Amino acid sequence: MKEISAPVNKGQVLGAVVIRSGQEELGRVDLVAAADVQRDWLALCQTFLKWVGPPLLFLVWIRRRVVLNRKKRKREARRRQYYNYGSE
Repeated sequence: MKEISAPVNKGQVLGAVVIRSGQEELGRVDLVAAADVQRDWLALCQTFLKWVGPPLLFLVWIRRRVVLNRKKRKREARRRQYYNYGSE
């Protein structure tokens, strides 16, 4: 089975319907596009975002957590250094 993708022009032959009885071909009719079909960029973008969006957001969230934890550790180290300064 042949896959058809947009754009499709009016009158373009998309396939054929074949009527058979056993191995004998009784009839054949071409399937022709009745109207122009343009590529739907919005649907294409939505499909792309549906598959790529969640993993990308997850990676951004992980990166943000790593940065925040790094800042927190630095802040805690500065506080330890400040409060332990006189006890050494």
